[in-house]
Amino acid sequence: MAGELRKYVERKYREELRRLSSYWPAEYLTLRELRDGKRLVKLQTGETHALAEDEVERLLEAVPFYFHDLVRIPITLRYEKVGGVARYRVLGDRWQRRLVEILLTGNYSYRGLEELSVEEFIRLLRMYKSLVFVSVTL
Repeated sequence: MAGELRKYVERKYREELRRLSSYWPAEYLTLRELRDGKRLVKLQTGETHALAEDEVERLLEAVPFYFHDLVRIPITLRYEKVGGVARYRVLGDRWQRRLVEILLTGNYSYRGLEELSVEEFIRLLRMYKSLVFVSVTL
């Protein structure tokens, strides 16, 4: 009985993950595209996600102009819990990690921020909730 219940729960979990992953971005926009007025991001479902105008303006002001062709929005993170410690991994390349570092600290390093603490994640989300997507792994 316990084995059957476990299989059922695992199957439901996988189905829910598949359903949620369909709402993941299918495209990413450069800051130049945002500057030019593009505000809709296509999702895997074929639907679109609207980026908040005030958040886009704040982002464009925070990021140096010479980064506008190199970084892309939305920001994608993966939640992980390792050894009882929660963290958020920044997905994408070095430019995405640099973007997150600029938004949180005002500066950037060669590698950028590879992972965020829960506190940093909350700060980022408070400022740019429509620009951030988070996936979950257990």
